[in-house]
Amino acid sequence: MKKAVKRIICIISAICVALSMLLVLDTPVLAATTPQKVHIGLKEFYAYDSNIEVKFSQGDYKVQNVKTSSKNLISRVTNIDATSSKRTYNKDNPWGYARIGLHAKKKGTYTVTFDVVDKNLNVVSSHSVKVYANNEVGVKKVTFAGKTSFTSLPPNSAYGQTAIGQSGSGAFKVSMNKGYSLKSITMVTYKKSGKEVRKKIKNGAKVTLGKYRYISEKTKSSYQDYWNADLLAKTKFEIVYKDKYTGQPMTASCYFYRLPNN
Repeated sequence: MKKAVKRIICIISAICVALSMLLVLDTPVLAATTPQKVHIGLKEFYAYDSNIEVKFSQGDYKVQNVKTSSKNLISRVTNIDATSSKRTYNKDNPWGYARIGLHAKKKGTYTVTFDVVDKNLNVVSSHSVKVYANNEVGVKKVTFAGKTSFTSLPPNSAYGQTAIGQSGSGAFKVSMNKGYSLKSITMVTYKKSGKEVRKKIKNGAKVTLGKYRYISEKTKSSYQDYWNADLLAKTKFEIVYKDKYTGQPMTASCYFYRLPNN
């Protein structure tokens, strides 16, 4: 009886191992990773806007056959950085990427579809991304020292909004629109040497704006003498919040400028 039980257990174990091997063999390797949802604003079209990033999992891949669900959403490949060999210096993106820019003519919810193809133009995977297009922003208002400095801060802006001439100390407070949750605030200033200083602060914390401007390191050689610096002392606030449409972190930035002490 014991021998029969052992034999049955061995047979079941062998079947389980075989099934697991089949599952491993049948599991497809993703050709690329891409967001499932994106949130964009209604804006003028810029040639290098990149709203969807497609990270490749193998060399020599490209993005083709980009289509949208409506004529009110324009979609184009704006950047490709594909490589035939793995880049060890870039752990986050060793095989390169493609970027897709979007422009919505009207408010709405759309879908973008595209294929990832190999160097022989064979389709290796197909993808679909939902696009929420509207002018909603997460940050409703920013106040400093009791005064409103900014309203309706846009996310992912290269320059953000600026206030010139403000100085001193005061409470820095962020008010969010409904459905958006504040995650963190980082204050960026500079030392007298010009080096960057980053510090996380609590919402409503009392802060002192930076007194020094950015100054780069000097480069000097037999053929070059180079350095650069900002004109004014800059204090930057990076506001990270959770987007209510995608659930992903978004960043809105604002800047305060004053005359420098260096």
